Amino acid sequence: MKKKMPKLPQLLGRKIYKTGQTRGADDDVIYQNRVARYSKVLIPYKYWAGAFTYPDGESKFDNGFIVLISPEEYFEDLNISENLKKYNLRLGRNCLVFYETRQVWDKYNPDKLKWKPAKKGMLL
Repeated sequence: MKKKMPKLPQLLGRKIYKTGQTRGADDDVIYQNRVARYSKVLIPYKYWAGAFTYPDGESKFDNGFIVLISPEEYFEDLNISENLKKYNLRLGRNCLVFYETRQVWDKYNPDKLKWKPAKKGMLL
């Protein structure tokens, strides 16, 4: 019969558990990787602009949402201003251009566009 390992002390067990997760973001960071029930919901633009529906029993998100649009979707859509307006999205308020690769960053460099990073207080 296999001998059962003794249980770790609570503090040590919690620290080991948290090691596998990313730490929470600072106050000036828009979102964090450790998600709680009260976090803002992050929604890719392709889903929001498609046939998006709220989850069953929900008519809104309690703490709001942020729609993430790729630089390609943003810069290559000739009607992006009208489309964002049609979906009630405002860049820097409830919609962010979200860069995922260095190649895309170089192609649509926000520094060259003189953009400023969005701050938590700017977003809904």
